[in-house]
Amino acid sequence: MNTLRLRLLALPALFTLSVAITACAAPAGGGGTAPPLRGTTWQLGADGPRAAHIRLDEKEARLSGYGGCNRLMGRFVLEGPRLRFEGLASTRRACVDDDDGAEDRFMTALSGVRGWRIEGGVLKLLSEGGGTLLDLRPGKAVP
Repeated sequence: MNTLRLRLLALPALFTLSVAITACAAPAGGGGTAPPLRGTTWQLGADGPRAAHIRLDEKEARLSGYGGCNRLMGRFVLEGPRLRFEGLASTRRACVDDDDGAEDRFMTALSGVRGWRIEGGVLKLLSEGGGTLLDLRPGKAVP
């Protein structure tokens, strides 16, 4: 068999392989359309001025956000699918509307994050064992 014929026979297999590799590299659930992890404001629950949210800086390993009453800040370590937050701190406003401890639960969940994935445009922050700690959705950019 000549070389040209072998090359032509190999094209469908190479095309299939390249499609499979591209599919594996695309963000989960987004097919390339999911918002990026860094630079997106990810919020818990519905839109609103008091929605808890986080934002991972695009250039530096800094985290900023809001817990529902207090501003929060810290650092993050991102290594592929692994993610953890370090040095988390928040302001200390008196939070009369946080009777149910939602902000404390949000901060505790962030402290336990060890991984992440985006499925259907939803950021899933994962525990060490892979369980979902928080589901966050893209929200409005907050100054």
